[in-house]
Amino acid sequence: MEFVSTLNKFNNQKLQIIGCKSFSVRLPIYLKEDEILKLDLSNTFVSLNKIMHQRDISNLESFISKLGDAKGIIFSDLSVFQIAKRYNLTHKLIYDPQTLITNVMELKFWEEMNIYGIFVSPFIRIDELLSFKSSLKIFFIGYGYLPLFYSKRKLITNYCMHNNIAYENLIDNKDLYLKEELRDGKYKIIEDENGTHVFTPYIFNASKYLDEITNIDYLVLDYNFIDEDFYDRFINKVYNANESDGFLSQKIIYKK
Repeated sequence: MEFVSTLNKFNNQKLQIIGCKSFSVRLPIYLKEDEILKLDLSNTFVSLNKIMHQRDISNLESFISKLGDAKGIIFSDLSVFQIAKRYNLTHKLIYDPQTLITNVMELKFWEEMNIYGIFVSPFIRIDELLSFKSSLKIFFIGYGYLPLFYSKRKLITNYCMHNNIAYENLIDNKDLYLKEELRDGKYKIIEDENGTHVFTPYIFNASKYLDEITNIDYLVLDYNFIDEDFYDRFINKVYNANESDGFLSQKIIYKK
């Protein structure tokens, strides 16, 4: 298993995930397209994980055609897959539909498509996670706030306009949150030029399972919203107060 981190100011991992605002979402740091193309991408996964619009396709195709040296290309929108086929780059693709890949049967289609890898949903139990074995490389989020919702709609802007609230300074503001009436957690929410994103109220930390999840090829450490270098604490399996192993430790209880 190898660790992969999103691009951050600590830069403590050899393998990193990078992206640009034109085609990427939910990253702590964005580069410009020309900056990415000037890099040595042999140890870099380029994220193209936003919901694409028809107006994006021409520039997207031009960008993908130049990513042949990247270690991998992360995608959610199937337009990326179709474009990559034209340039014989499907073997570089890593499918990341966030929460959708929850059982091994869902791997079969993508195995036949001969892509490089696939992200398994973090919202599963440890016994389910251990069942994932495939010819594809298996990716899993090991640390970070988990994305719960993504829409191209500008939901914060729409809410503020409806309630006559000034919203200009709220775009890209990472201090906003949603609070449910009957729950204590604060769900991080951010609106950017690509839409609205909602995250878990806790930081997901799977470090206590590092010795078990030997079937995972790449464990992703996500620094989004996080302003500390947690790497040493992670590999030493130390949890902070706002960290949880989420669904991994959940048990199924059947009631009659």
